[in-house]
Amino acid sequence: MKKYIVLVVTTLILTGLAGCSMTKNRYNHYGVVKYLENKYDDKFEYYETYGGTLFDSDPWKGFICTSEKYPGKHILVIYDVNHDEYHDNYFDIKYARQVDELIDSMLLEVFGDDPYYFNHYEGADITGLVSQYDADTTFEEYIAEEHIHLTACVKSDKSNEEIESRIKEQILKNGIFCSWIDLAFVEKFDKERMNDSSYIKEVVSEEPEVRHYSANMKDNKTFTDCNWEE
Repeated sequence: MKKYIVLVVTTLILTGLAGCSMTKNRYNHYGVVKYLENKYDDKFEYYETYGGTLFDSDPWKGFICTSEKYPGKHILVIYDVNHDEYHDNYFDIKYARQVDELIDSMLLEVFGDDPYYFNHYEGADITGLVSQYDADTTFEEYIAEEHIHLTACVKSDKSNEEIESRIKEQILKNGIFCSWIDLAFVEKFDKERMNDSSYIKEVVSEEPEVRHYSANMKDNKTFTDCNWEE
């Protein structure tokens, strides 16, 4: 009887250790690359540990990988140790250009020939934000769920009512979830230099705003806290 009890206890201990080992293997860099390659139709390589100060006791483990399809981009993967779940920013990179093109087209519909500049998603630095999406998530599904920030600097004489009506119309028409909308209006804007980031910083920091519009959305259909300041 004692031998049986010892055997059962030993089996449970070994099973527990094996489980811990399997869990730990899921959040080393081999496990992260395997997770990405199993989920996406792409090839990945481990680059570095995100932040560089993660310890075994942390509930979150962060890793940066590189992608064959998107060279030069950093794929951030966060592993939730407590819930045994992965989160990553792969779709933020995959759809960044399309998001920029959509925002550009919406602003063009609103402002026409008025010069504007908006904060682009493509080429943006890694933010530490990650999400959970199925591997077959479409662009339309992505923009309907992702918290997208629409931040722009504009020179326009259009009325507040016209601008607000048009921007809301474009957002609802395209089904994009702009959780944060921030439009700063200035008097001076060199249209030829509006894609020059150093010039934009100069305008934003030195040119006083003549008016400002901000709004939030709780989903891709509902606006909240819409405000004008002049």
